[in-house]
Amino acid sequence: MDMQKFWDNFYRNNRCPYETPDSVMIEMVSGLKPGLAADLGAGEGNNSLWLARQGWRVTAVDFAPSAINRIIMAAYQNHLEIDTRIADITSYHLPRKQDLILLGYIHLEPADRKNVLVRASKSLRPGGMLLYLGITNVQEAQGETGDCRIFPGPDEIAADMQGLVIERAGENRRIVHYGEGETEMTGVTVAARKSL
Repeated sequence: MDMQKFWDNFYRNNRCPYETPDSVMIEMVSGLKPGLAADLGAGEGNNSLWLARQGWRVTAVDFAPSAINRIIMAAYQNHLEIDTRIADITSYHLPRKQDLILLGYIHLEPADRKNVLVRASKSLRPGGMLLYLGITNVQEAQGETGDCRIFPGPDEIAADMQGLVIERAGENRRIVHYGEGETEMTGVTVAARKSL
């Protein structure tokens, strides 16, 4: 399956965009001093828009042109500046060091996931945070035939955040939104910092 085409069609036809920023992201980021932030796999930009409202200079990256177009329109309507990039996060290189890098609900094959997390770790400024949000219970997410390798637990994610100090790595129950609906799943949160 061509995942870029799938997600581009999804965002193009999504009549119920999820506009609320992630509550765990807000909890983890609220105490940080705004600086440069990269939202990798930004989707329709709910987290990017919230960060920009808080004073972060945001780069939103997604490989779906229709998702990026929605971010551009929402930023314009809300008088916000967001740098957008249509790119595959498995090969995209951030041009500048970041104070915050967010990966929210990007479920990749293990090799791609490690590649993204290692490169993101290297793209942080000293003191910068890498924040991963995802789900881990494959039975809830895809049913018995799902590929559990793309739904890792916090320990697997933390192991790929090379050279960073893990500040939080755990699971919790959370509401995950899918188009017009929502469901409760086991969420994963891993937050790590680059040493000063």
